[in-house]
Amino acid sequence: MINTESIKSKLAKMLRLSKSNNEHEATNALHKFEELCREYGVAPTEVTSDYDPERDEVIAFYYGKKFRKQDPSYNIIIQAVAKYFNGIVIITREDKTSYSTFHKKRLEILATKGNQLQIELYSDYLLETMEDLSWKAKKENPGSNPKYRDQWKKGFSNEVRTRLLQKKKDQEKEGIPESNTTGLILINKNARDRSAVQKFLNVNYPCRRRAVRYTMGGEGYNDGSNAGSSVSLNKQTGSTNPTLALTGS
Repeated sequence: MINTESIKSKLAKMLRLSKSNNEHEATNALHKFEELCREYGVAPTEVTSDYDPERDEVIAFYYGKKFRKQDPSYNIIIQAVAKYFNGIVIITREDKTSYSTFHKKRLEILATKGNQLQIELYSDYLLETMEDLSWKAKKENPGSNPKYRDQWKKGFSNEVRTRLLQKKKDQEKEGIPESNTTGLILINKNARDRSAVQKFLNVNYPCRRRAVRYTMGGEGYNDGSNAGSSVSLNKQTGSTNPTLALTGS
């Protein structure tokens, strides 16, 4: 039986060698890559030089606390970050065998293993930022209505989601210069990840319901949206250089 992961791993190695400074080695590696693609019926666009079977394995992991009532702004942020990293967020019950509304629910993220840490870190960063800024905005508007902060958070989270989706589109068009990744390579990598995650979802969760739509607007919505339009999308770490910037995987 052909091991697809082993084949793609070998092809990825050939692609890396094809970029060697040694012209002879690079030429031989490219010819070998094309030969193996024909032999195993693999389209060249299905493989990237950074292919890693372990990192590209799709997994499911929980994020956040259990709940009975959803927090729209919280969900929007996590869904946006997961989507940026080609993941999907679903809401599952504490007891997956029961449909009772009594049981608490959890957010479950489906993504490649290599993207788990980035999804968790950026979700933590953006959620913490949203909470801090929303409390600050509430204090600066003492006469606002009781729902001001919730409305503010919805505006913030929705704007952040819009910016992340646009950032992803821009990267697929222009590439990521800091990692020498072209737009085409990124498009193929993202498409492969999304396909694998969708397949995992269909196999493990064949019966699903449509997501609930959230109501937007209100006194604090525009203030939150304005804050979301200027907040940094890059998490700064304690090191001398910013790491784990939102550059994709």
